[in-house]
Amino acid sequence: MVIEAGVHPTATPLWRIAAASFVPQERRALLDRPLRRLPVAAILLTQALLTLRLHNLANPDEALYIDAGHAYLSQWHGGPPARDYGSYFSGFPYAYPIIAAAIDSVGGLALVRLVSLVLMLTATCCVGLISARIAGPVHARAAQLLGMALAALSASTLFVGNLATFDAPCCTLVLVAVTLAVTRTGNLSALLAGLAVAGAAIFKYTGGAFLPVVAALAFLATRPTTRGLLRTGVVCLTGGFFLVDVYVLERGFIGAGIAFTTSSRTAESHRSTGLLLSEFARGAGVLLLMSIAGLLALHHWRRATREILLALALLAAGLAIPTSQLRLHEYTSFNKHAVFFALFAAPVAAQTVLIRSRVARLLVVLPAAYLALVMALAHSAFMFSEWPDPSHVMTAVNKANRPGTYIGVGADEIGYYEKSQPQFRWTEPWALYGAGPDAVRRAIVSNTYAGVFYTSGSSGTQSLDENTALVARLLTSNPNYELVGTWPKHKYDLNRWYLWLRKPAAG
Repeated sequence: MVIEAGVHPTATPLWRIAAASFVPQERRALLDRPLRRLPVAAILLTQALLTLRLHNLANPDEALYIDAGHAYLSQWHGGPPARDYGSYFSGFPYAYPIIAAAIDSVGGLALVRLVSLVLMLTATCCVGLISARIAGPVHARAAQLLGMALAALSASTLFVGNLATFDAPCCTLVLVAVTLAVTRTGNLSALLAGLAVAGAAIFKYTGGAFLPVVAALAFLATRPTTRGLLRTGVVCLTGGFFLVDVYVLERGFIGAGIAFTTSSRTAESHRSTGLLLSEFARGAGVLLLMSIAGLLALHHWRRATREILLALALLAAGLAIPTSQLRLHEYTSFNKHAVFFALFAAPVAAQTVLIRSRVARLLVVLPAAYLALVMALAHSAFMFSEWPDPSHVMTAVNKANRPGTYIGVGADEIGYYEKSQPQFRWTEPWALYGAGPDAVRRAIVSNTYAGVFYTSGSSGTQSLDENTALVARLLTSNPNYELVGTWPKHKYDLNRWYLWLRKPAAG
């Protein structure tokens, strides 16, 4: 439900008068309420359609998280112990994976992804409320709609909305916390904001970085200063208490995961500064320029210090994660994490509605909306087809029907679809590669695996490329393995899959 608090009562727009004229006079007031909500519904429907147009097999992270949830549920029902996911997951393993696995049991991957879409639609509604609050009552409605449209027309928003990972619940809970901090003034809303940001940090550890952001926004948005300080304290105490409670009590279980994915993260997929800036420009460049224009409009026409500080804090918070990954030269999840920038910057960009000249306003908004739409369509399609498509590998393995253990990058993804084939066991190569080149040689020379698969081309990670090259050389010189097929990595990639199978025993 979209709450339209703080909207200034203005004259009814001409299009609503025209639409209501088709019904008798006594029914027009009844019809006007759904008509008021029509633009919001149209934006959300557009976001949903643009999100659902994206198609691909399960992302490796989706497959891993859902299968981890199934492993925990099986363990709790007397099955074998689950792996130690807490040492490398980017969120609490007992949170999203359990929920995703339960949903997967009902409706499969499509339903889990649909839940992500609903969450991202909620985040878009939150963006509208924040935009309206900053713009003020006179321009609240226009700012709400523009902010929602800009959030919806973001490649990362569309991408995360169709991805069954930790990201959608984390983003949405952060935006709920920000909305409660910025659009409300009571202590109850501050308490709920603290709980929301703590929930975000449990779903994904990155969410914990937004606790001080939400606290600062609660202070900036509240008058008088003493009440603002009180609300800030409530946010910090509530959020901090729950985070400390979980993180400290479970530090032995998730401490390594927090360090590996967040606090002590190092680049897994190194890319140059220029390439990362190019990716950011494609995915969020238009929104960044619109945000700068929104800040200037807010300063020039509204001249409200508190609202300007709110906008600056939002923009700084949105840039924090992309800047951190840029500093590390980390490409993994770079485009996906740009969703935080999209959702935080959209309310700032929406302040362009304050431009008083209608011509100037249209010259800013319309070209920006068009460019945002084109870039969102192109970049989200690229992002959603970036991971390899292993369908040919699965088909070839099933056709050859040689039971055993298969190893390769993408095994989690294949294993998600091959649950009904227990004679095939799928394993990622990270433990083997981590044991060193000698362990890799022993495994291949001793014919340990029924099959080995890999993709050509650089992964962006030197150690992975070196191990892949070593495996390819060892398989080529091993007479007990045969290359049974090679296929495109995916339809937009010139690199290829290679599948080697162990030859059947003679006789």
